[in-house]
Amino acid sequence: MKLFVGALLVTVSSMAQSTVGLYPTFPPVGPLENKSPVEQSEFLRSLGVNLAGGPFEDDAIPDALRAAGIKTMGLVVLFQGEQHWKAHPESRPIMANGKPLFKDEWYAGVCPNQGWLRRQKLAEIEAMLASGRYDVINLDFIRYPVRWEPAKPKMPDTCYCAVCLRKFEQDTGIELPAKTESARKNARFIRAKHLERWHRWRADQITNFCRDVAAIRDRVNKDVQISLAALPWQPDDHDNAIYRVVGQDFRALADVIDVFNPMSYYLLSERPVTWIGEVNKYFVRITGRPVWPFVIYPPHYPELLEGVTAEDWDAAYSQSLSGGSAGLIAFPFRLMPGQIGFEVFQRRFGPR
Repeated sequence: MKLFVGALLVTVSSMAQSTVGLYPTFPPVGPLENKSPVEQSEFLRSLGVNLAGGPFEDDAIPDALRAAGIKTMGLVVLFQGEQHWKAHPESRPIMANGKPLFKDEWYAGVCPNQGWLRRQKLAEIEAMLASGRYDVINLDFIRYPVRWEPAKPKMPDTCYCAVCLRKFEQDTGIELPAKTESARKNARFIRAKHLERWHRWRADQITNFCRDVAAIRDRVNKDVQISLAALPWQPDDHDNAIYRVVGQDFRALADVIDVFNPMSYYLLSERPVTWIGEVNKYFVRITGRPVWPFVIYPPHYPELLEGVTAEDWDAAYSQSLSGGSAGLIAFPFRLMPGQIGFEVFQRRFGPR
């Protein structure tokens, strides 16, 4: 199915003010391989890049990037990963029917209210902040479980695990009927009597984690920006699933998040390319924060790139910079070199 339209023009002056990011550029691959940190930075700068990502092992590359006028970014994977299910079976979310969450192809969502995991991730973020190697830290998989990318995603109703139900009772004062491990009975009660309170509480847990991150940032390294990998859904998408299912409340998150990175993967979601600009416009309006959408080279579905032309890629980059966007981040870098999309990236953003 053809999902592209013609490119939109973006002025040179607007691009000069935009964030142009690549992630991850470490460990070095492709044209960065076997280059010194200074040579890597010079190459990235020749592409017009002013934001590049780690995770970095030491200060050498961050120092070289900054000397070349390139800011640094690190990404933290939060509530996702089958390894957590295996090491901590209690972290596997429980659905309203009382069954554990299913694995959806590669995706294994994790309960975001596991205290041990939240502490572990906050410690990881604090170490990144203390290292001084990052100008931006991106929070990825900061949500309740859903593999959202397909045009018709499965919408699991989670999380009714013992940890979540106990915390919901404590935070709200609502007494649940089942004092044992009857998630199904409690889910029926919540959905019948307190559904809106439940949705509000779930979203607050996501926002509160981000608030904890911001507090650590303010204490450890206040100059670092915190960005958030946001699902590109608006309230009209899937009956407000962004709030009901995902638990991302962008108005509330805007109080503690500095930059939003909508993952507008229009190929995966079978949307027209203009959807990217529409999503940007929504995020700018609802958050009042800078918006840098991710532009993906589909790592799990490379077949989607077959037949994509230079004009198609130019349209995608143009849309990523439209709708009030303050920039974009293309990833993963390891898949980009040698592809048409990378050639278009060089022509569009490189020195003129």
